Amino acid sequence: MRPMTPDPTPTFDARDVPSTITPSEPSEYDRGVIRQLWLDHGDTGAERQICRTITALEGALAGADRAIADGRLAEVSTYARQISRLGASIGFRSVARIAPMVEETAIRRDPAAVASTLARLTRHCDRSIYEIWDISGT
Repeated sequence: MRPMTPDPTPTFDARDVPSTITPSEPSEYDRGVIRQLWLDHGDTGAERQICRTITALEGALAGADRAIADGRLAEVSTYARQISRLGASIGFRSVARIAPMVEETAIRRDPAAVASTLARLTRHCDRSIYEIWDISGT
């Protein structure tokens, strides 16, 4: 009879697994677009333009979320195009780059891919909003 040897396979310990996964990807913005807004509209006008655009971005993101929840993927494409255009208008490069990916997944009618790319887009919108106010304060 052979003696039993311990199994070399490591055991799983749930404490080694993070409880949440937080994707991190830097946002990209175009300082030239932001600078041009300030040159064209002055301090107050540029801030108003940015605020209006951010409000429109928030509305389009909320609309896309509602459309996904209701299974209206065709509407998500429309919102994604709007988000891309709005993001580009205030220098949010990553937003303008990721929004067409949301549109593409909606056209393919892939709800899981739409939800994940929209979540990524939302994170980039949030980061870009934070960064634009950080830029304008410097």
